Parts: sequence; structure tokens; C-alpha cells
Amino acid sequence: MNGSGSWPPNRRWKSVKPNIAILCLLALLFQLLGITASTPPAIAQNVGDDVMQNGGFEQTAESKPLPWLAMGGWTNPEIRLLPEAARSGSAGIRIETTQSTNPWIAQDVLVEPGAVYDVSVWLKSPGVSGSVGVKFEYYKGQVRTAANRLSAYDMQKNVPAADLTGSWQNLRFEAAIPEEAGLVLVYLRMYGAGSVDWDDASFTLVKTKPLIDLTTDRIFYYADAEEGTVKAAFHSPVTPLEQLHAEARVYRDSTGVVMATYAHGSAALPMSFPFDPSLMVKDEPYRVEVRLLDSSNAVMDTVTSLVYRIDRPTMLRSDGTVLVDGEPFFPIAAYHVRLTDYPYLHEAGINTVQGIVTNSANALQSALDAAQMSGLKVMVPLYYNMKVKENAAQTALFVNRFKTHPAVLAWMIMDEPFSNGKTLQELADAYGLIRSLDKAHPTYMVEALPPYYAETAKVTDILVTDVYTIPRDPISLVGERTAMAKQAAREKPVWNVLQAMYNPPNWPVLPTIADVRNTAYQSLLNGLQGIAYYSVNENTFQLRDSELWPGLVDFREELGLFGRLVTEGSRIGQGQTEYGRWAVWEDGGVRYAAAVNTSDVNREMSISLGITGYRAELLYGDTRSVLDSQGGALTVDLGPKQSLLYRITSFESRMMDALAISAQASGLSADVQWTSGVSQLEAKLNAIRDELAGSAPDPDAAVQAAIQAFGLTALLADWANQLGSGSPKPDMLGALGGIREQLGPIAASYVQSELQVEGDLLVGQEELNELAFTMRNGAGSGLQNVQVTLKLPEAFGLEPDTRTVAQLGSGQSATETFSFRIAGPLSLSSYPLQAFVEFEYANQPGVRITTDKYLRSSYTDLLTVQTEPGVIRANKGGSYPFTLNVKNNVPRSLEVGFEQVPPVSGMTVQVPAPLLVPGNQQATVSGTVYLPQSVTDGVYTATIQVKADGKLVRSIPVQASVDKNRLINPGFEQANVSGTGPAGWLMRKGNWVQDAVYGGQYAVSLQPDAANAWNVINSDLIAAEPGVNYVLRGWVKNSAAAGTVSIGLRQVKQDGVSTIGYTWKEIPHNSGWTLYKLEVTAASTTGYVQVYLLSDTAANGEAWFDELYVGERG
Repeated sequence: MNGSGSWPPNRRWKSVKPNIAILCLLALLFQLLGITASTPPAIAQNVGDDVMQNGGFEQTAESKPLPWLAMGGWTNPEIRLLPEAARSGSAGIRIETTQSTNPWIAQDVLVEPGAVYDVSVWLKSPGVSGSVGVKFEYYKGQVRTAANRLSAYDMQKNVPAADLTGSWQNLRFEAAIPEEAGLVLVYLRMYGAGSVDWDDASFTLVKTKPLIDLTTDRIFYYADAEEGTVKAAFHSPVTPLEQLHAEARVYRDSTGVVMATYAHGSAALPMSFPFDPSLMVKDEPYRVEVRLLDSSNAVMDTVTSLVYRIDRPTMLRSDGTVLVDGEPFFPIAAYHVRLTDYPYLHEAGINTVQGIVTNSANALQSALDAAQMSGLKVMVPLYYNMKVKENAAQTALFVNRFKTHPAVLAWMIMDEPFSNGKTLQELADAYGLIRSLDKAHPTYMVEALPPYYAETAKVTDILVTDVYTIPRDPISLVGERTAMAKQAAREKPVWNVLQAMYNPPNWPVLPTIADVRNTAYQSLLNGLQGIAYYSVNENTFQLRDSELWPGLVDFREELGLFGRLVTEGSRIGQGQTEYGRWAVWEDGGVRYAAAVNTSDVNREMSISLGITGYRAELLYGDTRSVLDSQGGALTVDLGPKQSLLYRITSFESRMMDALAISAQASGLSADVQWTSGVSQLEAKLNAIRDELAGSAPDPDAAVQAAIQAFGLTALLADWANQLGSGSPKPDMLGALGGIREQLGPIAASYVQSELQVEGDLLVGQEELNELAFTMRNGAGSGLQNVQVTLKLPEAFGLEPDTRTVAQLGSGQSATETFSFRIAGPLSLSSYPLQAFVEFEYANQPGVRITTDKYLRSSYTDLLTVQTEPGVIRANKGGSYPFTLNVKNNVPRSLEVGFEQVPPVSGMTVQVPAPLLVPGNQQATVSGTVYLPQSVTDGVYTATIQVKADGKLVRSIPVQASVDKNRLINPGFEQANVSGTGPAGWLMRKGNWVQDAVYGGQYAVSLQPDAANAWNVINSDLIAAEPGVNYVLRGWVKNSAAAGTVSIGLRQVKQDGVSTIGYTWKEIPHNSGWTLYKLEVTAASTTGYVQVYLLSDTAANGEAWFDELYVGERG
């Protein structure tokens, strides 16, 4: 939540316990005057001062705790000031909601720039679906305005649901204030649904701004590094900095041997001095020390920090490329991936996943094994419960155990560390631990805040950005942040996490594939070496079922080329404008040029190729003809936010290929006519190459030589055609044809031609398609005997079509339109169209020039039809509606009809009535699936034929999945998006286990906990109807010899919060796996039921639960 602009800046009262009458009077005056009072000047803060106001919520006006703000105002029913929410005093705050509105209260706090504060708040929660915690938004100065917002420093500190105890617990941490900030907006917030009480918040100054701000450009220097830098800035609240000076040294911590010293004359200036890290002993700590001294050389302050020299991970090449089994690897990763997603991720080219976040080595073993079976690499998270230093022992265990697992690609130290309140020292300790145990695998860390890119890069091998711009920010921010991260990371690789999710209210717009391509191209052009998609699963959003997924599947091939350019190609040119960027690579003798437009209007961009003469083939981003040019720059027209990628073949390289063919052809015959002719041809090919490659290239001379070379190939072909059978004639003619193919674009480069599909789209079902072929003669001579032959893909089932253009004068143009119909439907989304051009230059008659032009055009059916929902989920017989979203892909209106064939046993479908869909418009029609009351569990599929003007377009499946068990994930087999527990269940302190299961691979268990009065696991809410009899069944194993273990159903009112009552089934002591059952009739006010698994405070043994069922009695 961005607080700026949501409410006026809040007033501040410096008294810790202000007089309530004064507060009421001030509040009344502000309302009456209708003005905003300015924030009072800050009072000098002393160590120990609590600068938060009314952290105990005791001072109120009109039942509002002053000066606190509430999301939506204090009339928001989700936020209440209540006596029963108090930990101390008479009142506390209760935030309670059934929806993921992420409600909050907040307060402005004036702070000292550069100081450190102790932040503390007490909270109590019976459970939430997400987390609860504190969020900071920083502002310049002492007034909160949009202009003063420092969004780059936003941070939060959360308690995840699994760590909530149900009792009062303290969230406490230290916060270092950015140098630019003078005010922080402090939120107390709940993420997700549930309930939490807040009380006794404080914000206490513990450390003023230090006299010395010491930084080093690295903490861990790779062994090949030869230069390091120490920097320091100084602060003195009393003595003028001009009267102070500083000294610095670098020495081995274990021996005190000094390797570098520096004297800094005036503390008024920043200090910076270099040292040589190659002199350091590897894996030994060295200490950097800076002292601030006065004019009498008395030491005012001393600050030190440690640096190290270590080997680069063996799986990381010096240029930042990841190596897998010694081979370059371009990671295409995905976040929030369930194990059940693994088998299909390759469809979109995904080869790497964020692993499960767990504290169970066995669970991680299973996940890594599953990834290996699906050919996936894993970035292993080590930040269980968003903790780092607390997980040190677990980190060591995981790294030691799994560093040889073939699925491991990298270790994830933390996610967005500075946003989540982690310190640099904490991260450095974790990095040092991991690298001491594993010399091969790199570490990986995402940093959201640009000011901390450089700090995060010091404690990871791979720096990653995650910039989500849609719908709030300009898309160009992705490239800007990638460039900033690349500069901060220096020799280390930078990856980028791309926005690919729908998650309202924070991210209410699903990016299009054009958006994803644009951000990927920005990242590529700014130096990325890996990408990731965020995310595969996000609350109810599933990427595979979204409109974006087919585009990502098509994008797979494109990303494959990205990977080759990044890992094997050489970047040989690049450029930037205010609206975009371009770059050129060379790989295997071929050049590739990419360009991206980040603006909302058409742009032209000139790309310097570093060659003279080329053929440019547009591979991705649009449907455009191949371009032949005698020049050295490629000029491209880019539509709004368009991204293009070309393959560039230089005319010089074409001549090299032609020479290679002629060298082989020369040995096909010893006849002097052949050998002499081939020798003359080779001389002409060499002349063309020299004209293109010399220090002063002459494209015109190269074209003339190419025309003459065409003449030589014709003479040689005439001679070869006179040879009899058994001769090398086929090989000769084949070689000459290959040479002409290489010569063609050069000899014809005076003639510009283009293919254009009407509407830029091919349409099936016998729709008329038109392809325009346009020629413009740029030569000084006319063209004669011009022929154009259109060759269509074999899948179209159509013969080539040849047209004749008698002649074309210099400077003239001609257009031929080819019309054809495609029966369809076809299987691919695009097809190549190729035109072969033959002509003679009028001033060189008899020399027939041949070349080709081609493009790849998108294909569509007359109609696009999508079923919603993709699968109808049913738990009993009855009628279930579905919709068909119909899009007319052509300009004329279409009569659309539907027919079910053949009938399906156990399922009846009422298809929509026919309708007329206007040209290029969409319509939504409804149908109904009928399931008999006797229907059994299973998947039922019917087929609807969709016709347009009587022609069959597609056969669309309508699928119903019947499962009478209303409980989501009843066997605990499906992981939640973070992989930490079963989806659909609030685990609290429960365990997701594999050591004792009734069926499948997973179950859940409750450990005995005498201190926990509410030791439960519960399901998500299950919709219920009043008066209906519901059954809960489940398998339970109970090792307790005392206390109570139970399964139960909770009835909940229609508001989703208020409890009607619980019905329990107690489990016998010391019992093996047994099926238990209870029934309950829903009360008249029931809107939901919910499964609860309970172990009370007297239980003395573990209890396991598996294969549960909730359904109507029947």
C-alpha cells in the first residue's frame, strides 16, 4: 500500500501522554477550519526517547486513537478500538477481515536521518491466511507529501502465519533510517484474512547518526580481483569537519599485518582510497579500519569492517554465465511453483524453479528429486519463515546435504532483504557460511530497493531485480532498474524477475505477452543473464490457465535465442535513446539486432551494424518482409512498446559461403570449360567480397560484380545441362544454384520489395486472404521480364502462383496482389510466405537475376472460442452454467452456431442458441451442463462443434469434474504456493509430514504442546447451505495416552467470521489409522463450515490426520 496521497499528512503531538481535552479541541478545530496544520518542528531526540505517539492507544477522541490513521477511516468495520484487544491499559486495536483487503493503521513518526531506532509492537492473533507485521514508508523532510516520498526505501517486517502463537507476542527489530529521510509512515498491518490485536507500540532511538560512515566496494572479493576501494564520509555535530582528519588501514585480522594505509587530510571531504585485494590470503578475514581524529590527533571515533578474498563459485563463469555440467546455462525461472506444476513447465521454456521454502530436509529432498525428474534446476530458499541468522544451523545442514544434488542450481539467502529489515552483517554471515561449505554453487538474492542494489551485490553471487510496473509505473522502469543493478553488481551477473501475475488489489492487471516481451527485451538489452516469471500461482491465479500462458509458450523459442546470445554471443554494439534501446550481437558469424520501444507512440530507431551490405530477417516481434540493403545501418519502425529481433547476414559472409561452395564445385570436373569458368566465378566472388570488406567499401561496385557473377553462373549452367546421364550434372547445377542464392540479395539490392498480408493476419475456413507484393526499382536502369512466384506452405494445399510484370522503369513501383483461401483449421499460429523474384536489368539483358522475399504471418480461425470455466467443478448432481467467449476475427459479421456431438453418458449439455457476431467484435453466450443426482465422481467431457456461416471452425470440449468431497486438498498432497505446507490449510504449529501417512505421500500432524491452548490445524472456509446435513470423515492415528485429540466441524455465519458452534469427534488414545465420522445439520444462519483438527494441552503424543472428506449425507 502506497500511503502517499491517500490522506492528508497527520498532525503530531510531542507529548507522550497528551491531554485528551487538548487533543479533542485540536481535532475539532481542524475539522471546523478545514485546513491542514503544518507538522511542528522536530524536537531534539535523545537516546532512549520513544518518538511514537500513543503507542498504547489510550488517548482517544470520538473513539479514535490519536494520532493514528486507519485504512478507509475509523468507520471501517474491519478496524476497531476495543477493550478486549488490550495487552495493557484500557484499549487495543483489533483488525479483523474475511477478505484479503490487507487492512492497516498507521502513524507519522519524525526521525533523525542516519540514526537507528528500536521498533517494538505487541500482537496477538488466532490465525491469518498471510502474515502480520510492520511496514515503513519514508519521506524527505518532516512533511508527508507525494513529492517527498522515498519509495525506494520501503521495508516491512512480518510475522508469518506459522509463527503466530495465539497469545501476545512481541515483534521487535532495529531500523536504520536512510540519510535522506526525516519522516517515516509506520503501518501496523495484516496481510490476508483473519484477525489480529495490536498494543504497546514504540519507536525508540537507540543510536544517533555515526561520526563515520564506512563502506567498501565489496565484502567478498573474488580471487581474480586486483582492485578494491574503501570509502568513508564523516559527520560531526560539534567540531567543524574542516578541523578534523582521518586515517585508514587494511590489515590481516589474525596477525595484524598491515597491507594498505591511507591518510585523509580533511574530514570535510569524502575519503576514497584503493587497495589490492590480490595481496590478501584467501578465506582469511582482513579488517578495514577508519579513524576520525581532531587537530591534536585525539581519536574521536573508530569504525572497522571485515573483507575477504574467496574463489568464485565454480558454476559461475568469469563473465557471469552460469555453468551446468561445465556447459553454459541460461536460466528461465519461475516463482511460486507447486510440485504438480513441474511436468508441464517446459512448455514455456522454464528450466529453473524457486524451490519450496521449508525447514524439513526430507521435504526438500522430495522436491529436489521431483525437479530432477522433470529436468528442472532449483534455486533453494534458505529463508524459512523469512529469517536468515535464525536459520544458520538449518542452512549449514541443507547446504552440506544437498550441495551434490544434481537439481541444485543456486542458494537463495533471502528475498528482498532490505525491504524485509535484514542487516548487511546478517546477510554477509550467511553468504560466508554458504561459500565456506559449497565451492560450486552460487548464491542468489533479489533486491527490490535500488538504493540497496550495491549493498546486496556485496553478499551474493547473483543479483536479481523485481520491478513490477503494470499498471502504475512506466514500463521503461524495468530497463532503468536493470541498468542500475548491472552497474551496482559490476562483474557479477544480474537476473530480472518479470511481472507475470494477476493478484488484486495490489496487482489488478495481468500483463499481456507484449508487456512481458517488452520487459524481457529491456532486461536483455541492459545486460541481464537470466530471467524469472513471477508467478505460476498467486492466490487463486494460475498462470497456466491465464490468457498469458499461450504467449509464454510461443515466447519459449525467442528466449532460447536470448540464452544463446547471452551465453555464447558477443555484444558488439549498443545504443540508447530517450524512448528505447538497441544492441547487436555476433554469434557464429551471424549478427543479431534487437530493439525495444518503451514509449506509447511509434518510434524510428537506427541500429549501426558495423558492416556494409546485409540481409535483415525479422525473427520476432512483427510480420515484416526480409530486407536487403547496401548500407551499414538498419532503420526500424517500432510501434508503441514494441520489441523486435532481427537476424543479420552480411553480404560479405554470403560471399564467403559462395566461395566455399565454388571451392567444392571446382573439383566436380576436370574439363577446362568447367574449371576455367569456376575460376572466373571465384575471382568475381572474391572481387565482391573485397568491395564490401575494404577500408573504403564500394557497394555499387559489389552489385555490378554480383550481376556479372550471375552471368557466369548462367553460362556454366548452360554447359552443365548439355552433359549426359551419369555425369556430375546434378551436383554442378546444385552448386551453381547455391551460389546464385547467395548472390541474389546483393545483385537485387537496388530493387526493394515487400510482402504484406491484408490485415497482417491469415484466416482459415475458406476466408479470402490477400497478399500484396510491392517492388520499387531503385536502380539507374529499368527492369524487364519481371516474374514473381508466390509459394505457400504445404499445409495450405495450394499450388504456386506466378505473375508477370512486363517491365519496371527506374524509380517506378509495381504491386501484385495474390488471393487465396485456406481450408483449415490449421495447427500452427503462424506460417512462412515466400515470393521468388526473377528479372533482368535493361542495361544487362540476358543476365537473369533471382532472389526471394519472405515473411512469417500469423494465422487464426474465423472465430476464437474460449470456454469459461475451463473445467466445471461439481460436488453433486444439478445444473451448472458455462459461457463461451466468441471473438469474430474478420471484419464482416458471422452467423455462429453450436452443436453437441456426440452425446455423453452421465452428462447433458444445453448449447447456446445461434447468434450473429459483428465484424471484429466479441460476444459471450451461455450454456448449461446437467448432471443427474446419481452422478458419480469422475471427469465428464462433451464436445461442442462451433460453426461460422455453416463452416466448422473448431470442436470445443466442455468438461465437468465431479468430486463430492467439498474439502480442498483433503489428502494434503498439494503444496501451497510457497511450498511450506498443504494448500487450503492454516497449519499454525502443525506439521506437514511424510513419515506417517494413510494414503499418498503427505499427511499432517499435531505435536503435543502443553502451553498452546489452541493447538489446531484448520481448513479454508467451505460454502454450506442452511438445513443440509454434512458429513466429516477422516483417517486419524493417535499416539497420545492422555488428553484429547479430535476432528471437528465449525459452523460459520454468512459473514465468514462469526462462529455458530463446533461439533467434535474425539479420537481414542493409542490408536492406529482408523476412519472416524461425524455429522452436523447446518443451522439456519450457516454460510460456511470449516474442518478443525485439534490436540489439547493435556495430549502427550503426536496425532496424524489424512484423507479427509466433507460432503452432503447421501
